[in-house]
Amino acid sequence: MSNIIAFEGKVPAHLAGLEQANADLTGGVGAGGFPVISYKGKVWHVVDGESKTLVTKPGEDDPSSSLEVVILKANPNLSKVFYARGYEEGSNEKPTCYSNDGKGPAADAQEPQAKSCATCPHNAWGSRVSENGSKGKACSDSRRLAVAPAGDMEYPMLLRVPAGTLKELAAYAESLNRRRVGYSAVVTKIAFDHSVAHQKFTFKGVRFITPEEAEAVHRMADSSIVQQIIGLAPVVEHEDDLGEPPAHLAKPAAPAKTTLVPSGTSRAKKAATVDIEEVEQAVAPAKAKSKFVSEPAAPAPAPTPSKKVDHGALLEDANASLEDVLSALDD
Repeated sequence: MSNIIAFEGKVPAHLAGLEQANADLTGGVGAGGFPVISYKGKVWHVVDGESKTLVTKPGEDDPSSSLEVVILKANPNLSKVFYARGYEEGSNEKPTCYSNDGKGPAADAQEPQAKSCATCPHNAWGSRVSENGSKGKACSDSRRLAVAPAGDMEYPMLLRVPAGTLKELAAYAESLNRRRVGYSAVVTKIAFDHSVAHQKFTFKGVRFITPEEAEAVHRMADSSIVQQIIGLAPVVEHEDDLGEPPAHLAKPAAPAKTTLVPSGTSRAKKAATVDIEEVEQAVAPAKAKSKFVSEPAAPAPAPTPSKKVDHGALLEDANASLEDVLSALDD
């Protein structure tokens, strides 16, 4: 018998405010200073700066076939990416041109190919022909998601949903819509579809998030880092990118020694202002012990900054289908 917690009854009160219509996942369907989930050969990796970590089953060295995450936010617009020499699966190479809104090249695109995506020849159907003769577009569509491991909402990462999976993502959103459940109110299992040769994802609802997780989702969903991840805000790599601060924000003549370390995120080293060694010591345990989990976090009086989660492992479980998990809401 499955130990999955079914979505029984009405949406819990602690999920109020997370009942978005999931339009962010359906619109348009017919790497930066943050971690990125990459995939190659149906194997997951987490790329964080110069580090690339294989996502494995808990307590094992074998690759995990699925991720269990909370979708914090999605870009409602389709993103577009073009590589002049073609894209190599799993590559971290910057694209020749890209767009975060599907309307025009991004301001920092290396080589903009046209003034608008609508008039770009690379965005035309048939501009790419695969080895098996199937037609497509040289500039590929995708949807940018900011996701976090279940149990650690403060470690947001970028996941690009490829063009071949956009309809499946939209179908998942529509199934949640029928039950008036927002995508960020549930833990979602994302796995590879092994019935096809190309990269294609499947989506399943696992459980409602806990009150503690909901509080963190509310806090993170509109944060600047999440906005950067989904492409709705420019990526700020360094403090200098912000320009000179206004006079009323000028630093005092003799500021106290402080070290800013965002809990549970690898961006701590970038945020440090004084002692980089202290920051590295504080961040190392977070990356070493973090993990994706599928079960609700154990209730606690208050979260402790020292509690870390190991993002290098994922829970592999025989989860029920989305319809099984959500069926109770139809009663």
